[in-house]
Amino acid sequence: LVIIGLAFIPATQVFEGNLIVEELSFVCDRDNPPDKLFLNSIRGLNRIEIEGKQKIMLSGQFNSEDNENLKQLKDNTLEIELDYPDSRLIIEPIQSQQASQLELEELRLQPETAINPLTYQPSDRSLFLSLTPPEDKPNLLKLSLGEKPLKIILESYRLPQLDKANKNIQDYLEFTFIPLNTELDLTLKEVSNLYINLPDPTKVNTQEWLWGNLTVKDVKFFRIAETDNISDELEFSTILKGKIRMRNETLEIDKNQFLLTGEPGIQLLHQFQIHSDPESSQGLAVRIRGKSAQIQVGIDRQFPVNSIQANFLTKYLSRDAISTLLAFCAALIGYLLPWLATQDN
Repeated sequence: LVIIGLAFIPATQVFEGNLIVEELSFVCDRDNPPDKLFLNSIRGLNRIEIEGKQKIMLSGQFNSEDNENLKQLKDNTLEIELDYPDSRLIIEPIQSQQASQLELEELRLQPETAINPLTYQPSDRSLFLSLTPPEDKPNLLKLSLGEKPLKIILESYRLPQLDKANKNIQDYLEFTFIPLNTELDLTLKEVSNLYINLPDPTKVNTQEWLWGNLTVKDVKFFRIAETDNISDELEFSTILKGKIRMRNETLEIDKNQFLLTGEPGIQLLHQFQIHSDPESSQGLAVRIRGKSAQIQVGIDRQFPVNSIQANFLTKYLSRDAISTLLAFCAALIGYLLPWLATQDN
């Protein structure tokens, strides 16, 4: 009876899976080392937008029809202050027909950084991520601007060198910039949004764009649609397809189904990759690993239809061995019960 009872006691086991998703969100676990590499050497960018508070120094040649004073900068250095959460810096090559030299060299994350969301849109080959760093521990973004002319757009900005008396925030400025110092290092101290227009992933090697081996918590493969009324909140799965394995059992995940992993859940994002096969689902390919006693799948989070249940016996024995052991126990009980009845008489 004890052995049969163990077959119904939940036990946490390791699971792993491969998913293709439109978007995900997570928090970097505190076990990650500082300055953990997340994005690595994405060359030939068509456009990059950085939204959030930031102070930037650009060195080079400037030209603008909207502000003639840019040509008269001392030391060819421009100080830019982006003082609002919706302030924005946009960088893109002027000569779109030529190969772009704009490169995202690396993005490094601090432990406890929240990414909500990380999204890939195959229609315009754009990667979007919103970063919330821990207090007093900024994330680090390094760009290489190249030597070719660039178009710079500023929104909600200040240029203290050119207008020291006026401290008001300006709405919009567009100018041409030829870099003298090609390296641009940014410290993302507050919530920052990055919009990155990628080169064609079918023509370049994308395997090392997104660096994996990231220990995480609070992983979500769904987005929430909201209105002013909290009761109108809706959850939409961002999973396109996937497969989860625990021991010898496999669970298929179809498009728009939710994945419920229980506790502690997904603990490692082992690998990211842009999945751009036009004959298949296009999105972010993610390899995951974690621990749970039960994994569930369904189109409704409240009523999952498929599941894998782990118990104490499956932690140590194969499925066939458990079946044989339970059959033996049942036969033994069937033999002992009549014998015990005879002993009572």
